[in-house]
Amino acid sequence: MIHERDVREKLASVLLGEVSLGAFERWLASERWNMFVDSDDSAIEFVAAVNLLVSEHHDNIISEDEFNSELLALLNNIRVSSRVAASRYLASGQKGWELQLA
Repeated sequence: MIHERDVREKLASVLLGEVSLGAFERWLASERWNMFVDSDDSAIEFVAAVNLLVSEHHDNIISEDEFNSELLALLNNIRVSSRVAASRYLASGQKGWELQLA
């Protein structure tokens, strides 16, 4: 299982110069081998986006500066999801919906 949070933390370490890109790639390869079995969709999508950028960087499709900029953009793009419970209610003779975070 791979967790998006863990990938984000390692990726931040790469951008800060604390971890080399090669070390990050080796770590990611060992963590993602079975991600389609037990990881959530957001983690899979995030890893796919990271893999694409790394491939583009290695193939010289994007420059080092573009690579770092795109990685930073990925880190800054955080998806928040929550379950919402909807229930119908009648209050003061009005019909409507009540939404609550679950």
